[in-house]
Amino acid sequence: MRSDLHAAPTTRALRVFLAVLFGCLLAGCVAGNGKSGCDAGCQQDREITSAIESAIRERAALPDWEVQVQTEHGIVYLHGLVDTIVQKDAIEAIARATPGVLGVENALNLRASSR
Repeated sequence: MRSDLHAAPTTRALRVFLAVLFGCLLAGCVAGNGKSGCDAGCQQDREITSAIESAIRERAALPDWEVQVQTEHGIVYLHGLVDTIVQKDAIEAIARATPGVLGVENALNLRASSR
């Protein structure tokens, strides 16, 4: 078995390129979670998330403490628990009406006591 040091220069270059590419992709995922560097798209995702969370807080009937909002590349992901279908639909409507949103994945669930 050959070691990396004895691999053909093209093979080594490809491995280095793939390692750097993977590192950049991983850094992008971390940035999407708000933990490190952020490009313009990531910044827009943060602004979308913040706008939706603020709009939910402004509506007293919506339990924002039970709703998680995440945005990736303009797609909003909603997770958590709500009391009624009306609340679920209202939160989705807020997300869809937010500038910059390209789509919404509504994974909100009704509390067991609400069913």
